[in-house]
Amino acid sequence: MLILFQCSCGDESDGRIAISGKDCGMRLKSNHVQLGGEVGLDFQLKNTDKTVASTTYYVNDMAVEGQKINTKGLPLGKHKVSGKHVYSDSTDCTSFAYVHVTSDIKPGRMKSVRIADFEHDRASFTQGLEWYNGRLYEGTGHYGESLIRHYDPKKLDYKQEVSLIPSYFGEGITIMGDKLYQLTYKEQTGFEYNVNTMEKLREFKYEGEGWGLTNDGTNLIMTDGSNKLTFISPETLEKVKEVFIYNDEQEFVQVNELEYVSGSIYGNVYGSMLIVRIDPKTGKVLDYIDCTGLVKQNEITQDMDVMNGIAFRESSGTFFLTGKNWPKMYEVRFVPK
Repeated sequence: MLILFQCSCGDESDGRIAISGKDCGMRLKSNHVQLGGEVGLDFQLKNTDKTVASTTYYVNDMAVEGQKINTKGLPLGKHKVSGKHVYSDSTDCTSFAYVHVTSDIKPGRMKSVRIADFEHDRASFTQGLEWYNGRLYEGTGHYGESLIRHYDPKKLDYKQEVSLIPSYFGEGITIMGDKLYQLTYKEQTGFEYNVNTMEKLREFKYEGEGWGLTNDGTNLIMTDGSNKLTFISPETLEKVKEVFIYNDEQEFVQVNELEYVSGSIYGNVYGSMLIVRIDPKTGKVLDYIDCTGLVKQNEITQDMDVMNGIAFRESSGTFFLTGKNWPKMYEVRFVPK
């Protein structure tokens, strides 16, 4: 149920039909199709007094042959399909609709296995978590409470605490080279710090909300609550490209805190005990990781919020997981379910 709930339920007109011409329309046989599948096109003539002399179909403004579109070679995402219909009297009519190309992979099923647990500051509304130089770096949220600090999870010896001004709500963080980057929720502003001194170096702007943040060693990668991964150059701090997240049925939204590991992105799915593994090159959801049962019944407190916070420790091949205002942090492995 949680997995299905996170998928978007359609777009402006459900994608199947959108009439833009006075005398014609076009209907797609399906508005979601797996990569490599075909989309059938159905031209509809509204004015029966006219005869169609020719029709040309387009995908993203590129002409295609026939009344079927093969999606092989298209990236995952929402694509505009249009048709230009020329009548025998030389007038014409253009109609269009949208189709979502989804993943051709059925996601695998995995689970988290708890190895150890540690105390966690219950006042921390965890937004970002990173393992760096033997310590955990944690970014927290809420207006007037957002901060970054690092510590040994066994000691909770907080150091180099940096607070945001009250008008900023802290979100995801990532460390790349000797720089730490931080997003904010609705302020469309990010920050770059020297990770060794925590001195603020630069601010940068982006469109939309800031949610999760990670990096692939070349670019920063952020989420905004939609099914979009935005790649940002760490040099210019400008958008490089976008990749859209899809499972084998439809778009997959609300991926939050991120961690890049060995060519995959692991992401908390907001409001659930689910983590997804994503191929950042294509946007395909590769695995669902079920974390149900991670928190024992006697560890649940009334002020606990959703799971959020995922950091990978390469030396042990394990992940650290926690949540917003959780009293515990857990070290886990992900194994087939």
